[in-house]
Amino acid sequence: MVFGIIDIHRIFYVLGLPTGELIKILFEFFIFTLITYMVVSEYTRDPRRELRYLAAAFGSLSFHKLVSSVILTSVLYGGLGMTTYQYYFYLMSHVMEVFALILLSHAFLFPYISKGRNKIWKASIFQTIILAFVYGSLQLYGLYEIFSLSDHHLTQANFFGGIVFNIMEITLLSYSIYTLLSITKKKGTIRSTAIAFLVYLVGPCLELVNILFFGNSNASLLVAHEPFPLMAIILFTRVIYLKLVDKAYLQKQLVHEKELGKMKDQFVSTVSHELRTPLTSINLYAGLLKDGQLGTLSKKQKEAMTVIKDETKRLYELISDILDLSKLEHKKVSLVMNYFNLSDFVNNTICHTLAAEKGIAIISTLNSRFLIWADESKFKQVIINLLSNAIKFTDSGGTITLSASRTWGEVSIHIRDTGRGIAKEDVVKIFEKFYQTAYYMTRKEKGTGLGLAIAKELVDLHGGKITVESEVGKGSCFTITIPQPKNL
Repeated sequence: MVFGIIDIHRIFYVLGLPTGELIKILFEFFIFTLITYMVVSEYTRDPRRELRYLAAAFGSLSFHKLVSSVILTSVLYGGLGMTTYQYYFYLMSHVMEVFALILLSHAFLFPYISKGRNKIWKASIFQTIILAFVYGSLQLYGLYEIFSLSDHHLTQANFFGGIVFNIMEITLLSYSIYTLLSITKKKGTIRSTAIAFLVYLVGPCLELVNILFFGNSNASLLVAHEPFPLMAIILFTRVIYLKLVDKAYLQKQLVHEKELGKMKDQFVSTVSHELRTPLTSINLYAGLLKDGQLGTLSKKQKEAMTVIKDETKRLYELISDILDLSKLEHKKVSLVMNYFNLSDFVNNTICHTLAAEKGIAIISTLNSRFLIWADESKFKQVIINLLSNAIKFTDSGGTITLSASRTWGEVSIHIRDTGRGIAKEDVVKIFEKFYQTAYYMTRKEKGTGLGLAIAKELVDLHGGKITVESEVGKGSCFTITIPQPKNL
């Protein structure tokens, strides 16, 4: 065990030497270039802004390692002296690394920051300006040392530069870690990214301690610093791999789900079409039997035939609704837009008769000439569906009020009832296909569960939206909002 620890210590000691440093830089260059290639390849297939930031970040890191390897190779095997490398390239290397970290941290944080596009862009510009100012100031200070023939020979500039740049790196990395860990919806890639940044953070912390307390000459700290950049690179590689693999898996799942959905819709459409013919025959013969044209029936038999006809009608309506909804979902329905008077339709709809049979009053507060721009037949279907739904859930003696409000460029229709209301857990699902509330099993009127889903699809087709506000025991209010010509 001790032998293994000593060997590992020797390996990292060798990596701290100029030759080992070159090997390490070349390895890092290879890894960063590979990651950049992976991200750019994915970006060509899916040009997301997140991937663009990642490509720029890892491209910057790759460029940094390329420049470092070229200069260090010139030092070891060319005419460039080690003193020049230590004094002149030290600051530039730090600047390139901090700039790459700015891009890297923002690239990983972009998907999780609200209004990320503008915020990330502004933060990147601001931090880059600060970085350029700090680098320029340190270079001017270094030139002052040269021209003043100072004995420091840029030592002071490098000393302050090492402190400032390490603080900047620590700040960037700490902010990234804090932001990632504060995300409420923890995912595997988020935790992995935070760990990668945390491992990366150890390096600048050790280097800052070495500069402040040992003048960057403590061999133990130099050796201890070596494994962390390599470990961080491996972790970042894993994060990128997980991101790309997860995305590929999700895309595959999405394609599979789309295919299943398409097969399901085709099956429903085919079956619905095929059921219409036998239902027509059943309804016809049920009517003949009920009317006694095929023989005299007893009272109980007539009641049974009435139930058969009613259930056949309900099944036929269900099939029609399924076919209508299928066409709407597949965008096979087009709109024929024109102006029509909504008030005339509301005052003469058959829903008044249905409401009167239950002892419910429908009150309209619309102007006698309330014009709207919409597909007349389809918008009327939306109103009928909502009024029918309100009638079903409102008890005798209740009221249904229809009102409207017009603003610049849109109109809102409000249908409010004094019915039983909808529970909070049902409100979010009320527009789903075949969804029935808890009252479905207790009310007399049985629906298909598609009326509100069809209404929503039709409103969406108009470029509008439909919302509901409800409270159990206090009724519901459905609001339809659709765009209108601004001169209406």
